[in-house]
Amino acid sequence: MKKPSLPDIFYNVCNQHQKARPIMQKPYICGNHVVSTDMSMIIIADKNKYDTSGLEESADSLSENTEKIINRIKQTECIKPWQKIDIDDDEIVSFMDAKVTHGECYECDGNGYVYLSTSFNEYEIECLSCDGTGDHPTIPIWGHVCVDQVRVNPCYIFLINNADSYNTIDNQLFFRIGEISGTVLGMR
Repeated sequence: MKKPSLPDIFYNVCNQHQKARPIMQKPYICGNHVVSTDMSMIIIADKNKYDTSGLEESADSLSENTEKIINRIKQTECIKPWQKIDIDDDEIVSFMDAKVTHGECYECDGNGYVYLSTSFNEYEIECLSCDGTGDHPTIPIWGHVCVDQVRVNPCYIFLINNADSYNTIDNQLFFRIGEISGTVLGMR
């Protein structure tokens, strides 16, 4: 029997404009899960339930951090039933087009390198914040929606508005949509 394709939400969450971390441009495999993230939201599902052909395995360093987040998502009980939130369509223009804007990396001032001088040497190293691209993607903030005192960008509410259940812990919104689980970091 043929496995179903990944639901669209996996492609809407990933950041196709993320030049510094190409693995985030599309869903990827981490252990037994298919993962999609843009660094503010992460969703996971059992990789054996979907057609994951063509997806890359995450690198070891990324895998270790992702596994910690996956475990937290899986261990968090989502016990509150989700109530659909009305969001003004004008606020969500086109999620994929408006989700990410680009600006100059704040660490290297857009040149891709960081400089350090001591009394003995001068160093020039590739900026780790932008991986040498000089570009810093940001998610525009049009306001926020409060879910149990967690402030969430309306773009993320748009994506999870058909959730089954949720919970909020430590300024994070955890949710379940069928067999898909995830979390959104709250805004400060």
